Parts: sequence; C-alpha cells; structure tokens
Amino acid sequence: MSSHLYFIDSGITRVPKTEEKLVELEKNIVELGIAGSLVRLSPLKTIQDTLSSRNFQNIQTIVGVGGDELFFDLLDCVCDKPLVLGMIALIPSPILKQLGVPLGLDGCKTIAHRITKSIDCGRINQKYFFSSVIIPFSYEANLDGRFNLSIDASEVVANDMFMRVVNIDFNEPVPHQAERLKLEVVKKTKKMFRGETSETQSSFIFSKLKISGSSEEPVVADGQKTFKPPLEITAAPQSLKMIVGKNRHPMFG
Repeated sequence: MSSHLYFIDSGITRVPKTEEKLVELEKNIVELGIAGSLVRLSPLKTIQDTLSSRNFQNIQTIVGVGGDELFFDLLDCVCDKPLVLGMIALIPSPILKQLGVPLGLDGCKTIAHRITKSIDCGRINQKYFFSSVIIPFSYEANLDGRFNLSIDASEVVANDMFMRVVNIDFNEPVPHQAERLKLEVVKKTKKMFRGETSETQSSFIFSKLKISGSSEEPVVADGQKTFKPPLEITAAPQSLKMIVGKNRHPMFG
C-alpha cells in the first residue's frame, strides 16, 4: 500500500475545471512516484474518520489538495502524530505561499522533492493553530499562573482592543523560544481627519495561557477555528513535519 494519502477539499469544486485538474493530479503523482489514495472530503467523509480506518494505518505522508482552510484543518490530525504533511494549492492560499507551495499542480513536484522542515505550532485545548489566536476584550487571560490580564471596557469605547496570541507572524517573525508563545494586547486607534488606523501592542512571553470569562464572541484561531472558554493555550509539544517549497519564507529555513 502507498505511504501517501491525498485529501481533496470539498471547497475546490468552485474552482474552474476541477475535474480535469484532479485527473491530471492523479496522472502527475503516478509519474512522480508519489501515488496514493485520493479521498474527496464531504460531511459524510471526514479526515478523522478516514485516518481511523484500518485501510490507512500505514500512511506516512498526508497531502491536502485545496488551500489554507484545509491546511488548518489537517493540523489537528497530524501535529500529534508521526506523520509528514504536504499541500497542493489549487486555490490562492497566502499561508501556503509563505511555505513555498506553488499555486497549481506544480505542487506535485514539491511533494516529490520532499524538502521537510520542522515547524512549531500552537495548541488550544486539544486543537492546533498555525499563526495566531484572537481573544475578544471581554475575556481574561492568566499567564503562567503569575498574573491575570484583562482589558478595561471603558478603553474599548474609544479604541478597538483585543488580545492576540502569536505563534508565527510573517511581518515581524517572533524570535524562536522553545515552548513559548507571545501574547499581545492590541489597541487600534483611528487617526483624526486622515481615516487611517494605527496599531500598538504590549507584549508578554508565556508558556501557558488560560482564558476565562463569558461572552457571545468566540475566541478565533487562524481566522476560522472558534472556541469558548475555559481555554488553555500552549506551544504544541511536538513540531509539525511539513513539506515546503524552495521559495519558502526565510523563517522556515
């Protein structure tokens, strides 16, 4: 049985000529020696159900065919397992571009070349995130059991304020610190007469962050995964093994 398993994102059906591209995908992976089973995801066919099947017990490499949303979903299935993750981007994907994954079926060559890097991720309860977590102002954060941090509601009236946990920031890469993440208290202020917005942050480094409180607003990881407290946020105990492209961001080595 092949060591590769390909998950096809249900969302790419909106991409023009999807069926033709999938036929070409199957041809390419055979020619490149990276053939494997293709699984089309749907509400009735999930990543978790597929990986729990005995038919895929010997899989070593998971490949997502889609975009950033599928990549974020796959993190929950590979970060805590001895698996390598690769992606083929069939839709424009800002995060995958930073990882050097080309747009289109040239991504098959990236999988075949198999340049693998270890990338640190974050964990929120039993789920994983790649870049950041947005925490609304109404919640309270406890950093390493040392002190609590909250935002005064009176300040929010004049400014857009929230907390943000940062694992990866491509504009200002966080210096690597083993098993550490950064918490920012963010204040966005509109400049008078110019219509521009300035952003200021206060930063704290932590190992374990606990979020408490009640609000209708969810905590949001990577712009798509939503949570409600109580939450515990830490660095993931194991690094993600990721296949990257040659044009990747310098922070990925």
